[in-house]
Amino acid sequence: MIISNSDLFFQFYNDIKNGATIAKICKICGGGNMYIPSYKHTFRNDDMVKNYKNKLQNSKTNTEAIREISQEYNLAYSRVCNIISMLKKA
Repeated sequence: MIISNSDLFFQFYNDIKNGATIAKICKICGGGNMYIPSYKHTFRNDDMVKNYKNKLQNSKTNTEAIREISQEYNLAYSRVCNIISMLKKA
């Protein structure tokens, strides 16, 4: 099994969240560089789909919802359409 940088970060996060001591964190990560994944590649697209669904539930049309999201995230309308359609299929 291949372990990615993101896997290591999420393990580190869970250790902290579960109350790991400084000594334990130093044993695990001491002296190393820590990769922290970007919001864009980790959560942004999922947040956009949630935002899209909320807008539709609040009586926005598909076009209005996508236009507003594209402005909020500073993305092209077509890019938002691609992200939403990709994640709706998953």
